[in-house]
Amino acid sequence: MNNIIKQDQFNRPQYSLLHHFIRGAIGKEYVIKRCGDKRVITKYPDMTHICPSPKQEKWRSRFKEAVEFAKKVMTDEEQKKEIQQLTRCGKYIYTAAISYYLKKERRETAKALLETEQLLQKALVNKSGIVGRRQLVMSS
Repeated sequence: MNNIIKQDQFNRPQYSLLHHFIRGAIGKEYVIKRCGDKRVITKYPDMTHICPSPKQEKWRSRFKEAVEFAKKVMTDEEQKKEIQQLTRCGKYIYTAAISYYLKKERRETAKALLETEQLLQKALVNKSGIVGRRQLVMSS
């Protein structure tokens, strides 16, 4: 029996810790990954001919901006404390800053929609008694 591989009570091979943690890329030529109980060496993926969709490009650029924002937050103590107040216990400030930046656009969009809806409700009130989305018949 090999010293590296031992059988447990369920006849599954037990690998040494070194074998368990070996994974990842070797340069830009090979990748070591795990498939089930086995380690597999594959060729490094060639992504040169990949054409991302416009939505993917938009997301990637937003994420790149979020990473830049998070790096700035990590250097500025005031922003760091502000983000730390928004995080839950145990969450890293760097990832919280990225999350905050990515959700910022959603918050701004929701706020703009709410303001637009309020303006429309005010604009719809006229002499005939139309209030918001409902029509009320006013007796004169």
